[in-house]
Amino acid sequence: WGFADAQIQVYCYWLLGHLYDDGGDHSRAVGFYKCIQSLGFSVGFYAIPTSRVNALTQLEISSFVFVSGTVLSLLQLPPHD
Repeated sequence: WGFADAQIQVYCYWLLGHLYDDGGDHSRAVGFYKCIQSLGFSVGFYAIPTSRVNALTQLEISSFVFVSGTVLSLLQLPPHD
């Protein structure tokens, strides 16, 4: 899972680098990205104990977030010339 996480991180930073040319806008976008990432970590940390959410539900939630995030990021790609 560590390798997949690193790939997603690199892709997100690459995408942010292409979407924002101005340094100020880029830093705000990265800050917002890190805020959302921390929120996701906090929610995931809360859901880790299987007494709160069973393992299959955790897998379903993680898969849904991954697929929806990938689709939303692909929608933000610039049009191919």
